[in-house]
Amino acid sequence: AGGQADAKRAGEDPVPDLSPAAIAMRKLSAEDAVMEPTVLEQLRICLRAKKLQPAEVVGTLSGNYHGYAQMCNLMRDWHCFLGDEPKDVDREIRGNLRSLIVRNFDPDKFSSVFQSSGPPRWVDSMVLDKEWRDLLYELAEKFPKNEFINFALELCKDKVGLEAQKAGTETASSNLKIFDDKFKDALSDMLTANDQEITPESLERFTDLACHNEHAFVYVLSVLDAVSKKRKLNDGQAAAEQSWGG
Repeated sequence: AGGQADAKRAGEDPVPDLSPAAIAMRKLSAEDAVMEPTVLEQLRICLRAKKLQPAEVVGTLSGNYHGYAQMCNLMRDWHCFLGDEPKDVDREIRGNLRSLIVRNFDPDKFSSVFQSSGPPRWVDSMVLDKEWRDLLYELAEKFPKNEFINFALELCKDKVGLEAQKAGTETASSNLKIFDDKFKDALSDMLTANDQEITPESLERFTDLACHNEHAFVYVLSVLDAVSKKRKLNDGQAAAEQSWGG
């Protein structure tokens, strides 16, 4: 307290209280904190602190409740009541929600959730939904090292299988199974051109994948070198058999 008073007199910002109870109280003071997956844990921390009264904690939590999610559900019900198709309304809501998530996604917040209480329970249902899986692939391109995104992709692999055609280059470069599938598709596009010239699009797709980083480049070179050696070996055997038969 004395340090904070000195800081105020000096015209500086006060030193923030970093005690567990103060940190938990700041989290409970956020808008719609009651909707957060860690709310029970933050409540326990605050209520165990002797300097905080239960009424103060509950008042803070209830006072910052705005019910944005419940408002969205209410608006959805109104649209359906007025004659809009429920599927169309749901698609519109999901589209807007997806745009908000992509624009405002904060990887640090999800990392803190993992550190405090493990992965949220709703991740399981999220990876089973096609639209939300598409969102995960999109976020993986922007945040390839995020712990939550990587965990969700692992769940996708375990529950529904990773979809290489939806994954971007960044995601593929960090997952060998996806990279192999995209590499085979890109190579197949060039090799099955029906004796026509390789299109700039297929070449660009292949080079973007192969040259994404040094690991991808070395891997692609190794595969192409192995294929080339096998092709030469097969050609040599065929020539030998033809010569022997002649």
